[in-house]
Amino acid sequence: MSIVWLRILSVLFTAVALIFGGAHLFELPHKIGLSAADYLTVQQIYRGWQFAGIVVVGEVVSIAALAYAVRRNRRVFVPTFIALLCVIGTQILFWVFNFPANQATENWATLPPDWETLRERWEFAHAASALLNLAALIALLEALLGPAGSRFVDDMKRTRAESRLGDSNCRRSNDDPKTEIGRISPLFTQDQSVYGQKAQSRHVRYARGREEARARDSVFQAPLIAALCRSLHWR
Repeated sequence: MSIVWLRILSVLFTAVALIFGGAHLFELPHKIGLSAADYLTVQQIYRGWQFAGIVVVGEVVSIAALAYAVRRNRRVFVPTFIALLCVIGTQILFWVFNFPANQATENWATLPPDWETLRERWEFAHAASALLNLAALIALLEALLGPAGSRFVDDMKRTRAESRLGDSNCRRSNDDPKTEIGRISPLFTQDQSVYGQKAQSRHVRYARGREEARARDSVFQAPLIAALCRSLHWR
């Protein structure tokens, strides 16, 4: 499988896993103080959530495969490996706190005497898993977009350097207009023997006159162009 698809799948699985964890996180303030009967009733909404394990498996496998595929690119490997550690951390929390609580309560069908302690462990472990999934998603996005962002910064630096060079060229061109006209005019007053003075048509002379007029106008506009370049450079 290509690295592109591994990146897509890892971000997709992590985002979906964050949906499940985020639900637990935002429900925690409203559930943590419920009575025993109300809490048992609310816990029934999680029936069927065991299939979320498919998403978790896909998340772990895709991120691990991506980390192996980009192991030679340190710029991408480091955030991908951080994401993998975060996902592994969610599994440690689940098997240490959530799974034992599910077993002790028969998936929250009954409540043992220490059910309040189990509830706190279960709820806060899921909340911590949600935060770890969020950190994993951020790390994956950094691995995905970080190189593009670096290239963007490099392009911006190159553009600013070219802008400085253009500004210096504008300053050098901001000479005395008469001097510039004297330097440009010979381009349009070459030896007439090339074409023959008698053979040169009126249209050719007219076209050359227009070009020379444009060149002179550009020389007189040089100070304005230099000021415009400086303003663009200051921005």
